[in-house]
Amino acid sequence: MDGIIKLASTPSVSTLAEMLTPYMSLLLHHSGAGTQGGQLQPQQLRIINCADQIDELTAHIGIFFDEISAGCNCNDDPSTTHDYCEVHIHIAKPSAQITFAHVAT
Repeated sequence: MDGIIKLASTPSVSTLAEMLTPYMSLLLHHSGAGTQGGQLQPQQLRIINCADQIDELTAHIGIFFDEISAGCNCNDDPSTTHDYCEVHIHIAKPSAQITFAHVAT
C-alpha cells in the first residue's frame, strides 16, 4: 500500500464519500497522482465500488483533480491540467485506519 491515514471514526458505506472528502489532498499526494510535479487540487470524489465486511470496509474510488504547474507556458503563466486518478482503500473498522494504493488507469 502507498499510504496510511487515521480517521476520527469509522465510516459506513453511506457516509464514506463524506468522510473521505477532507482527505482527498492527502490521498492524491501520497498515491502518486499527477504527472507534472505541480500542485494538486482535488475537485470531486466518486465511489466506484464499495464492500462492507465484518472487520473492514474496502472501496475503489475515483478523484477528479486539477494539477497546476507554475511557469510552464510561454509567459511563465501557470498551466492547469484536469486529471483523474483511482485509489483502492481498505479501512480497518476497529482502528478507523485507512491504507491505500494508487490504481493505474
